[in-house]
Amino acid sequence: MKPTLAILRTPLIRFLGKRTFPTSIDHTPRPHPQSPTQKLPSSFFQASAAAPSFASNFSTGKMPSSPVAAKQGELFSVTELPSRFRPKELSEREIEAINLGSADYVF
Repeated sequence: MKPTLAILRTPLIRFLGKRTFPTSIDHTPRPHPQSPTQKLPSSFFQASAAAPSFASNFSTGKMPSSPVAAKQGELFSVTELPSRFRPKELSEREIEAINLGSADYVF
């Protein structure tokens, strides 16, 4: 019987030792380095077991009773962005090319 290629194959990657996990990693929550306030939100530490979350309200079809307001530096729509960050409008030629799906392209 001939040996198969799977038996003759040796992997190119070699692991040098037993897998170890560092124990000195600090897992305490910290704010993101680019955070404008350099603080974690107060709601981060609150246990929300008593208050229903937005996800549970969404699954039951109930919306929060109060409207959500944007905080400083937050936007809800692309139209609120400065003009340099807004998506460029498509020209008629680009719209036509997209709608045709390259059907008029001649090879």
